[in-house]
Amino acid sequence: MLWMGGRELAVELVTGDVGSGKTTYAVQRILRYDPIRWNREVRYVVPTVEMARQVENCIMDQAGISGILGNVVTTFYNLTREFISRAGFASQLISDIQKSVMLQNLVEQANLDYFKRASEFPGFVDALGEIIGELKISLVKPDELDEAIKRASRELTPASSRKLQELSRLYWQYQKEILEANALHDREGLMWRALEVLENENYLSELKCIVFDGFNDLQPVQREFLQKASKDVSEILVTLTYSEGRPEVFKPVEDTRKFVLELNETSETVLKQQEQPQTAIEHLRSNIFSREPARISSDASVTIIEGGTPGIEIELIGDEIRRLTRDQRLKYGDIAIVARQIETYRARIEREFIYSGIPVEPGRQNLAETAYAKLLVTCIDLITGGWRRADVFRILKSELMDSDLAAACKMEVDAKQAGILQGRDNWFKQWEESDTMLALRKKVLGPVAEFEKELQKAKGVEECINAVKKLTAVFRQKSDDESQAQFSSAARAVEGILQDLLQTERLLRRKLNPTQFLGLLKSSISRDTYRLRGKTQDAVKMLSVTGLGGQKFRAVFVVGMLEKVFPRQIQEESFLRDRERRVLNRYLLHPLRERLPQQGTERHLFFSAAAAAREKLYLTYPAADETATDSLPSFYLDEVRKLFNGNVVTIRRDVTDMIPPVEKVETIARLERSVVYRLSHIPCEQADTALAAYNSFLESQPSRFNPVFQNCWDKEAVITCRKILNHLANDNRAYQCTELESYAACPFMHFCQRILGLEAIRDKVGALDIGGILHKVLYRLLTELQAKHGNDFNLRILDRVQTINSAFEILQEEIEKNSKLLHLPAHELELQRHTLRMYLKRYLTGEIEHGPEQLIPAYFELEFGSPPMPDRNRDPHSTDKPLEITNENGCKVKIRGKIDRVDVCSDGGLVIDYKFKKSNKITDFEKGLTLQAMVYALALEQLFDINALGAEYRLLSKWEPDGYYVDASGIKKKNRTMSEQDFDAMLKQCKQFIISIAEDIRAGKIPVAPKDCKDYCSFKCVCRTDDYSQILQKAALVKDDAEEDANEHA
Repeated sequence: MLWMGGRELAVELVTGDVGSGKTTYAVQRILRYDPIRWNREVRYVVPTVEMARQVENCIMDQAGISGILGNVVTTFYNLTREFISRAGFASQLISDIQKSVMLQNLVEQANLDYFKRASEFPGFVDALGEIIGELKISLVKPDELDEAIKRASRELTPASSRKLQELSRLYWQYQKEILEANALHDREGLMWRALEVLENENYLSELKCIVFDGFNDLQPVQREFLQKASKDVSEILVTLTYSEGRPEVFKPVEDTRKFVLELNETSETVLKQQEQPQTAIEHLRSNIFSREPARISSDASVTIIEGGTPGIEIELIGDEIRRLTRDQRLKYGDIAIVARQIETYRARIEREFIYSGIPVEPGRQNLAETAYAKLLVTCIDLITGGWRRADVFRILKSELMDSDLAAACKMEVDAKQAGILQGRDNWFKQWEESDTMLALRKKVLGPVAEFEKELQKAKGVEECINAVKKLTAVFRQKSDDESQAQFSSAARAVEGILQDLLQTERLLRRKLNPTQFLGLLKSSISRDTYRLRGKTQDAVKMLSVTGLGGQKFRAVFVVGMLEKVFPRQIQEESFLRDRERRVLNRYLLHPLRERLPQQGTERHLFFSAAAAAREKLYLTYPAADETATDSLPSFYLDEVRKLFNGNVVTIRRDVTDMIPPVEKVETIARLERSVVYRLSHIPCEQADTALAAYNSFLESQPSRFNPVFQNCWDKEAVITCRKILNHLANDNRAYQCTELESYAACPFMHFCQRILGLEAIRDKVGALDIGGILHKVLYRLLTELQAKHGNDFNLRILDRVQTINSAFEILQEEIEKNSKLLHLPAHELELQRHTLRMYLKRYLTGEIEHGPEQLIPAYFELEFGSPPMPDRNRDPHSTDKPLEITNENGCKVKIRGKIDRVDVCSDGGLVIDYKFKKSNKITDFEKGLTLQAMVYALALEQLFDINALGAEYRLLSKWEPDGYYVDASGIKKKNRTMSEQDFDAMLKQCKQFIISIAEDIRAGKIPVAPKDCKDYCSFKCVCRTDDYSQILQKAALVKDDAEEDANEHA
């Protein structure tokens, strides 16, 4: 105990385990003082605003008073602001957005060396701001850092020296040339200023008591403040959650405890908990991470929740919350969801809880996720990106624009079919005579075009802001309260950003051009947050573990208990590596903390999360992510299980149990789902319970399930319309071979494509377009060569370079005729041209150097079963007669098609079918998936009287012929060469496939049973095959492929 100026000075450290009464002890100390003089004499400092509210309520309850306490209970940051305000400090506080803009401007103006490349990456400015903030919080000023780097130069590598010198220069320029030169300070600098104020002013001596409660770690700036306060304030009380003999948990706190004990002969008061029967949660708090913990039997106060996916994890949490509020009478405000980083869970939790009817305190949310900000950013992207189609239709479909969603969707289809990709003028003119949407486009896009014109004329931020305000004035609010609240909050946040940018321009003393303004506005929106107003106080809290600040709840859910998530994977800071920190710390008055030795901090954070729960603690994790990739549970869960005999209470639901049993559901919507699922899968274990629930529904809402069950009892997809069935049965048209293959692959895809006439909108240049162009080039090249050299020409005797150059000339002509390619941006068009040339060169080189010598290209685009059509390539030897196949029952099937190419010799001809990237597997033929080449072989023999020597697929993306060949033909192939009898047997099998598929089509059999679901399918949006079934199908296909490869190898 010391005396200063006749006053007795005392510092007291109060330590104790969780629940020992430290806050109660501190509040009682406050109550010794006269409440009338609290505002002048007492400051109770806590880590977070939320804890400040709790302590303030506690003090007023204990004192029996009501009203507002003013500055009595405060955060450290607000305390420093109070001193700055009292001193009338002339320096102006800048916002986080202004700080980011100033740093961005500094980086752009600086002549960087070491950070030149790094500065071009997104996030560099934010990372720079964080390291500068850390340096300031650590009380490392620019001059001190520069001096330490100079003194440590011999101990640093040349690269480290260059990096640190450049970092020091950026820090110095930011602090001296930007902030101090303009009488500005940032959030961290405000704390510096407060310490400087306290050096010259006697504000601390006016206080009689300062309490620091809930801090387990004190930053250097806070320690400096306490050192000053300990010399002027009569009474200082600091509380720490600490229990001696448990370094595995409290090691991060020991350094803070040591610091406080060294303040002016600090006395320590240790609070002990009263002995009482321990619940599982109390045992966990007292023994977690102990090397040899005592074991007790677990109880329901500690529960582990394992969800099959993150969505199921949150659904199970929602079910537990409903049970807690219903059965144990907890209020929603008594419950907290805690995560290592809550932002990774916030959106998912809010969606699920809205569905479940659970109120949740939203906290601060990302501005960029609001409809208002998304639309504004899209308008910016539109005018800076050349009026791209994707941006145009995001605006046309926005709920905040006066548009028509159905009309916008149809317009999008028209735009894709017209090949319109970008360009402002394209959206303000009529595309064709049938285009009736021009008026709608002008109405919706007109304000955006006006926004662009206003910006082009703008000089400075103020005029840019006026343009933004004119644009956002046409944004319209939705009628529901939730949307209106979000709209208003987002609009206020954007207005705040605009004012920050205006102030920033004034501080920079130079006009920003529109491009700079839009870039800064976008980046500011992406990092800014907002808070919804008017929310109920009785709501579930969502917190990051670092934001708990000593708060306590009756029930706590610690979510995301996964490896590398909690505990977090510790990584070094890129600006200052740990080795560099160790070297610099030898020359710094206030040392910088190292990053890697922080596993103790992670353990303490987990302890803090567990300690926040008074009655119920839930530890939750997903067993797999959304892609079905297994997740690794946190090893902290093993530490928890080590504390108990037997199993910890566990709630588990995996992905195979997406619909919980009837007796376990917590909402009406899920009860409906469960009843329908159970009753549509009779017999099932829960049939009796489901029937009881169904009967209960019938009493209150008789018609609730009728339409649902009508779609459940008969799961088979069948066509029942007699007119359609008669039409299909009497359909004697000639089938295309690809039509039969598509039915064999997926009857439902065939139904959509061939019967309903649905078409995929292919607006992007894809494999079909590339393959089609290569088809045309090869057709023209080969017909020209045939005309030049006669019918007996052979590619192998031609000059390779000259032939490839001729192909390139034809390719250029085909590109110039292709509207889809010509609509591409110049760099994309050049890339496609280069790709096509590469494919052509690779293919022709392979054919010229390795093609069969005895075969002569004779027929190109040899068509059968169709009449000639204008503008369609067709060999003069083609025929209108279709291929007819008949079985012994008299079933006749007609086939039409076009053979890409036939190469001939004296013994017959080889059918060649060009493919771009599709491979040919024997198992595919056996499933009826690759019939085309064999059907063409049948047509060659039956319609053109040429003996088929084989049926070959040729990949145009590379020289890789593959097919089925008659051994007597002399064509040398590594595999799939067979006798004439075996080849004839394949042709016979092909006929059987054709008859079988045609009969099924005519019978109207359309099961949703694809043989191989592709990753991309145009009809996936209307298909009823679920992802889980596709996973099983793909697993089976992989197994089949492996067996086939093994058989071929054998």
